[in-house]
Amino acid sequence: QWGRYAAQTLSNSTGARFSGIGHAGISSSACARAVFASFLATPTAPDVACVADVKPLWPSIHSALSQVVTF
Repeated sequence: QWGRYAAQTLSNSTGARFSGIGHAGISSSACARAVFASFLATPTAPDVACVADVKPLWPSIHSALSQVVTF
């Protein structure tokens, strides 16, 4: 919920949901690192294409660990 709130209050933000990643999105997901690097390079239009292909680290509990990462 806080990631979505932050995205609403920051005019140049990008939010991406990483299912089953939890709070350690940047350290545990190559895609999250790529999205973050893309955001730093082009803050108004980062490449988030890989997010749809991210697989949960723990499929049986992925909904409880889903995290919206706001850059």
